[in-house]
Amino acid sequence: MLILTVRAAKSIHFAVANILFLSVSSPFSANAADESLSPHPNKRVVCSQPAEQWQDGMVTGNGLLGTLHYGEPRDEIAVVNSHLFLTPNGAPFEIPDMSDQVAPMRDLMLSGEIGMGYRGYHDELLRRRGLEVKRQNYYGMVNSQKFHSGYQIRTQMDGDGDVRGYQRLMRYQTGEVVTRWTDNAGEWTRRSFASRAENVLVTEVIAPQGAAMSGRFSLERVPKTPSNVKVKFSAESGDGSKMLKVAALYHPVAGRQAGYEGVTRVILPEGGSAHVDENDFVVADAPRVLLLTTLDRYREESMRWEPGTLEQMLEEVEPAYDALLAPHVAIQQEMFDRVDIDLGGDPAERDMDTIELLTLEENSLDRISAALVEKLFYTSRYLFMASSGSQYAPRLCGMFTGEWDSAWSGDYTCDANVNLAVLGGGVVDLPECMEGYFQILERTKPQWRHAAERFWGCRGIVGPVRIDGEVAIPIHCGPYHAHFTATGLGPWLVYPMFEHYLITGDEAFLRYRVYPFLEEMTVFYEDFLTRRDANGKLVFVPSNSPENAWKGIQPRTSAAINSTMDIAAAKHCLNMLLQTREILGIEEDGASRKWQAMLDDMPPYLVNDDGALKEWAWPTIGENYSHRHSSHMYAVWPSNDINMDDPQTRDLVPAVKRALEKRDHKVREAHDALQRSIAWIRMKEGESFYKILKYLLENGYLYDSLTTSHNNGHHVYNYDMILCMQGLLTEMIVTTQPDTLEVLPAMPRVFHHGSLSGIRGRNQTTIESLRWDFDPQSGSGSVVVDVVSQVDQSLDVIHRAGIESITASSKVEESSLGDHARRVHFPVGETVRIEIRF
Repeated sequence: MLILTVRAAKSIHFAVANILFLSVSSPFSANAADESLSPHPNKRVVCSQPAEQWQDGMVTGNGLLGTLHYGEPRDEIAVVNSHLFLTPNGAPFEIPDMSDQVAPMRDLMLSGEIGMGYRGYHDELLRRRGLEVKRQNYYGMVNSQKFHSGYQIRTQMDGDGDVRGYQRLMRYQTGEVVTRWTDNAGEWTRRSFASRAENVLVTEVIAPQGAAMSGRFSLERVPKTPSNVKVKFSAESGDGSKMLKVAALYHPVAGRQAGYEGVTRVILPEGGSAHVDENDFVVADAPRVLLLTTLDRYREESMRWEPGTLEQMLEEVEPAYDALLAPHVAIQQEMFDRVDIDLGGDPAERDMDTIELLTLEENSLDRISAALVEKLFYTSRYLFMASSGSQYAPRLCGMFTGEWDSAWSGDYTCDANVNLAVLGGGVVDLPECMEGYFQILERTKPQWRHAAERFWGCRGIVGPVRIDGEVAIPIHCGPYHAHFTATGLGPWLVYPMFEHYLITGDEAFLRYRVYPFLEEMTVFYEDFLTRRDANGKLVFVPSNSPENAWKGIQPRTSAAINSTMDIAAAKHCLNMLLQTREILGIEEDGASRKWQAMLDDMPPYLVNDDGALKEWAWPTIGENYSHRHSSHMYAVWPSNDINMDDPQTRDLVPAVKRALEKRDHKVREAHDALQRSIAWIRMKEGESFYKILKYLLENGYLYDSLTTSHNNGHHVYNYDMILCMQGLLTEMIVTTQPDTLEVLPAMPRVFHHGSLSGIRGRNQTTIESLRWDFDPQSGSGSVVVDVVSQVDQSLDVIHRAGIESITASSKVEESSLGDHARRVHFPVGETVRIEIRF
């Protein structure tokens, strides 16, 4: 029976003409074109119909600036995006001194009046900010500076007859977006990339052999640009240079007139003519047209912008597409090709148009396309690279939007979203991308310190819930949403920095960049944790399990006591700190004993009457299972505090699984499914992860270009799902900790043979190659892994389902973990091959 999906119906009108043309006369059929543009069919995305909406568009980026391409072949829009584009809102914001209100709030909360305790504190916060006290849900909440697209470059072209054989591609190894089609004149090509070498946007239009292009190039406002943003477009031609320009002024805020500008240089390398028509360039008889674009944002008085700076920059860039592409590809491809994956995908499905492949997946009731999952891994890697660089990390939308507005300000939301986005960034060997994430934390640290002092009267730093890329936004709270009472966000944010040390062994990085964060967060906990329960354990009051609340707390608030996340994060921070001090030999001040005592006094994790790990480790607070966050899984990921091999916490593993089962409600938000996915993987439950993955692939989270949405049904453009896919799939195949290397920890039966290479371990190892093959029915099979270590060490090598036999090119001993592990020696710099049969 044929099930016609919305996606399939949408594509019929364009696809029929393409199919007829390709089968009869195309010199670049789907396979021929794809292979000529990318040697690996999974390292690119191909669509055989234009993107009618920008959400289906394809993107290219270098981590600072990029473009999103959509539209018809003869009328294409390239939306210019940059991490620099932020709408001023007066940030950073001053927090009134609330330290005298902390004790009264705690007293009320501990007496049982949790809601009234928070209400009194928040009402006074409003008054001290000069606001009326109101009960509206989001009243008084301060949002991040909104990320927005800047403007769009429109290319309108004349044509000769109907468009046939249309294709558009994202080529991951070169970072290009390519559009190709044929009409009566022959084959047309338009290709674009964001140069990593020159930091410019490059586009070239190539006419068929013996033909020429005629058309119009213009700069335009993007949809939903606010009326109070003044945008001026112009076109200038003189001294051999042709420039399209945009200058924009934001609405003045706090006496500052900030703005941004962009310049596109129009070049005709092989002749033709171009003249100014109002603010556009009209081109005629040009075999090739080259566009070079750069931009900048100004935070101070826009009237003082230095004129001609961007134009001069473009004049100094070599005006030749291939010459600019070569040094860019040398960087892009080397980064991209460090890691490879093979899940046994069908070669025919790897070659499919993505619309066809997604339709196939949506109609498959009893299977999952391994080829599609492979492609998601590579798309995840590509978009992570496109949105990350030396200064910035991926936002909620990566670095791309097709209109002015971006959901939730397009910021870095720090209670799951950005944490999931950078999941695996270190282990998949992209330190250049992670550097931007580290820089964001370092440059917003002053706001972390300000929040600790003003909200709580504490020394040290406390992590924020929102960051816009320039500043942290601590006053993101309202009468109900008590976001700032979550004290565990800082360790969650900083862990990837500690992980970078585990991967690289870089002690200078650990000493000068990681340790200051850990020490200041610990000093905060010293001052913040002043109350104890009847058993002498420290009490987190107030506390928060992000965005969730027990309905029994009245008046309603997300503030609570002893959230499991806050407890797990504090333990994580202290453990990282104590390990760091031991590694660096820091003990002359005697503080380690004090902080170890604090760690020993942490409240225990609790299990409720359902047998599930409690979200709030406080006896009088119940549960709210039906929620999009699973923040109490912090103890599983990222901290790994609860795990099967730790005799102190492994008894809690059934409670973790029960909590995940109770959370398994109907999914809307992708990050909900993703947070549970990494927890299931850490619990070694591959089939539970497979169930979630299949749901995500079949319920409208993937756009035609394999970018993703926040909710099912293609609702809200958002990169949570796609960005974390490389990390999830890596953890499914191999996971590492400082003393262990575990192969196939959560492998679904459907991926019963495959390979992975180039993964960095959290123990200064590199998994050069990992190959597996097993019978999906009996589970018997083998895995072969080649590992090289930066240091001389022995690790527990684990295969959770058991080891029938093991051979290695190095010494193998019994493991204290049991029969599912062996202790293997790794000499420094030598590749050790291990073969396990099971």
